[in-house]
Amino acid sequence: MYRITSIFIFCAIFCDSCRINDTEVLFSTPKFSPPKRLAFTQLSGDVSTHDRFNKTDAYYVRSMQYALKPYKLDALQYVDCCLDFNNQNANEIKSICATNNVDGVLVAQLKFETLKNCNKTKNPDSEFDTEVEIKLYGSDGKLKIHTLHNTIKMQSYKQPPQPILAIKDGVSNAVRKLAIEMNLERNP
Repeated sequence: MYRITSIFIFCAIFCDSCRINDTEVLFSTPKFSPPKRLAFTQLSGDVSTHDRFNKTDAYYVRSMQYALKPYKLDALQYVDCCLDFNNQNANEIKSICATNNVDGVLVAQLKFETLKNCNKTKNPDSEFDTEVEIKLYGSDGKLKIHTLHNTIKMQSYKQPPQPILAIKDGVSNAVRKLAIEMNLERNP
């Protein structure tokens, strides 16, 4: 019995160290009024994302529109500008909000991931898993919510997914967590 318990504890610790978080909120401003008119920008991030799959931006725009469609928003629009994901300028966010008559701006970053096993070998079957981070900035230019979703853990594809599916799943799940944090109501 001791041996079985020891093996179980070892496996639990070993598997936990390999675990990859699925969807999480990295930052949330307490008690803010959620925007009803949203804009979202081009993907920001490294160029390797676009080099690996050249239709990433088009699929991202469609995925973002699809993911936000079920929620009660007065307006949703795509703004054709690229903002630096890690270094936001509050004045630039304020300008986008004023110019487009919106209450908030979503800035996203997408990375294609190749899953590595615990022994650090690459898994060729997970060529197009994605990690999607989304930040919501208010019209005051301040960060309100920051979410992250990683498709490596949440989706268990039987076959390597097409890039469009991995992008859609990553964006949809990150938006879902964002909507929960914003207390957005769903359309009936």
